Amino acid sequence: MPQKSESRGPGAEANPQITRLSIPQGFVSLILNAVAGWIDAVGYLAMLASIQMFPSFMSGNLTKIVTGVVNGNGATSLKIAAGVLAFFAGGVVGRLVNAGEARRDPASLALVAGVLGASAVNLVMGGDAYLTLVALAAAMGMINHAFSGHMDFHVRTYLSGMLVTLAGKVADAIAGRGNWCEAVGPVVTLLSVLIGALAGALMVIHAPLVVSISLPAAVIAALVIALLTGLVGP
Repeated sequence: MPQKSESRGPGAEANPQITRLSIPQGFVSLILNAVAGWIDAVGYLAMLASIQMFPSFMSGNLTKIVTGVVNGNGATSLKIAAGVLAFFAGGVVGRLVNAGEARRDPASLALVAGVLGASAVNLVMGGDAYLTLVALAAAMGMINHAFSGHMDFHVRTYLSGMLVTLAGKVADAIAGRGNWCEAVGPVVTLLSVLIGALAGALMVIHAPLVVSISLPAAVIAALVIALLTGLVGP
């Protein structure tokens, strides 16, 4: 006897679509800004009793160098100056590795994670905490060039530039030359840095310094994996 063929709807043969996780580039930029704020708070509070140097806030460090010389604290000024030079060198290396090309993002971010990881290892092995602070400054110099980013969100370790950009957007919106929506990017970027700084400050107060440095290194390493596996979308 002839077998009856089953009738199926037009969509019966279609395979169900699998939704692929995609992390927006703008969100990655905000995570990196939060990491910068985290590291700045951790580095400053960890050395609060001695050097009081910021790993990424170079405007404050340059002021501290001058005031230290005037106050007769030349030795401290020299240590802070070394941190500033480390930040500068990190920025140069970061730009050499990644000149804004998306394909270079994994390599440049891996370099940042590696320097942060080396900083943590230095502490575990009983190394000088000051060397860790200098390494953190170098990593923060690198992170400014580590991610090609999104047109509305950029990785920046200096709040002054963010505030100037935000002020310009607000002024343009008030004058009718721009849209208020254009201020969203700078506001969110600024908030991400502040939230990261708050989280880092709380962490370094309640946890060992090595943990406070290892966590952001792990976060950046996870972002490298996400980039290499295609999980980061437009």
